Amino acid sequence: YGVVYKGKEKGGSDWRAIKKIAKKNIKQPELLLNEIEILKSLDHPSCIKLYETFEDDQNVFLVTEYPLYDPVSAKEASCSIVWTPTATSPRRMHEESSSRSWRR
Repeated sequence: YGVVYKGKEKGGSDWRAIKKIAKKNIKQPELLLNEIEILKSLDHPSCIKLYETFEDDQNVFLVTEYPLYDPVSAKEASCSIVWTPTATSPRRMHEESSSRSWRR
């Protein structure tokens, strides 16, 4: 569904999870737009916060908080219904080496 990177905003100090979704892989754009709207509307300490979205010609990017918790935590479990396609992405990113990390 997408690839998740760990990054920081230029000049920022907080890590973010940046999910890159190739537009060519989006079969039902309305589902992605619905997911984005739901995530934007959520404001709960047990749910991953969506900070912003942006896109280029080939990809859509979702910038969320970077989970600094045990991957099998209440935060992931409580949002699994809303975040189903991406629930395992932060876990996978957390388990992989930081070789994908970037900072400009």
